[in-house]
Amino acid sequence: MDIEYIKDLKATLDMLKQCGGSVVIFPSGGIGNALVDFLYYTGRAGQVACIASEKMRFNRFNRFTRTMPIIPLRVMPQFREEHPFLVAAPSDGVEEIHKMLIDFGCKHVFVLSDDVHEGIKDELRKLKDSGRLMMWYLSNISDRLDKVEFRLMLENEICRVNTDAFGAYKNRFRGKKVVVVGSGPTAKYYKPIPDAIHIGMNRTWLQEAITFDYLFTNDPNNTPNSPPIYDGFSKITDRVFVGTNTQVSDLWPMDITLKSDNAVRFFINVYARNQLIFPDIRCHPLSSFQSIFSAALEFALFTHPESIYIVGCDASRGGHFYYFNEKDASQFNPYLNSLRVGWSRMKLFASKCYPDVKITSINPVGLKGLFKDIYTDEYKASLQSE
Repeated sequence: MDIEYIKDLKATLDMLKQCGGSVVIFPSGGIGNALVDFLYYTGRAGQVACIASEKMRFNRFNRFTRTMPIIPLRVMPQFREEHPFLVAAPSDGVEEIHKMLIDFGCKHVFVLSDDVHEGIKDELRKLKDSGRLMMWYLSNISDRLDKVEFRLMLENEICRVNTDAFGAYKNRFRGKKVVVVGSGPTAKYYKPIPDAIHIGMNRTWLQEAITFDYLFTNDPNNTPNSPPIYDGFSKITDRVFVGTNTQVSDLWPMDITLKSDNAVRFFINVYARNQLIFPDIRCHPLSSFQSIFSAALEFALFTHPESIYIVGCDASRGGHFYYFNEKDASQFNPYLNSLRVGWSRMKLFASKCYPDVKITSINPVGLKGLFKDIYTDEYKASLQSE
């Protein structure tokens, strides 16, 4: 396959803007770092999904460059079909990198030309000479200090609330099977695994065939086509975990847990691809990548079961199992990039901290190839009928 070059810096920036945060950068040495620095200092870091790495050990699950998460290719199968891969490397290494990405299955690979490299260096030099970088540094330091002060004031409450919520569950399900259930369309093809612990998210309790032991939610929004989330609290046999955002403390009304005797609060981090994932959920907020799935999965891992099954976490534009329309599907478009970054990072986290826990996706769509995949006969029959 012929190499497709991007001719200049303007074309590069136009591509980043048009792709809406789905671009994956594959940097190599100084050129890749210069591109990342330029995007970071000019406020364009959000236009990049993540940075890909060919060789990165699994224990580096919280590694970042300029707030952009670094993810090894081996846990990025869900990026291959739709996401553009942007190669920033010396010209003598471009052909090898291009071939490697094509062999990996990437459908959209672009290479920055030498003119783009020169343009990036010129822009970085201008930023430095104008003093804008110094002003940016000072402003950034001030913002970070404000956030640190706020977080320090909140830290004691985070530890108290999360310990109350999760303290009794450390290693609680050793030797057992745990099923984490999302609201994707494939959830309707799942038949409950006998004797498994079932953890739902948001309105998964509408799946009446499943008896849920636990429920995770941090989305208070209601839509005309679905009942309030708290209508299902009474259907949960053990406990409902209600998330409070560490940056937006009034995301849920503080009395939401009064809707049911089995509902408790916990703290969840802000929606950011570069947030840390903490192994001890008793002392730190749980993670969120534009979805409650990561908090539910962190909890499942914290209980240290023998195996975890992923159901209905489609990471696609398919809507929910309980209703679907085009408007519903479109609202997921800006979230898919964060979802895919989050799932890849959770894969790294689980591989490092819980290597003995077997994780299986049942009827995967957007997560195909990330974990062990199995498909039910009902789901395969539905594909044949389409």
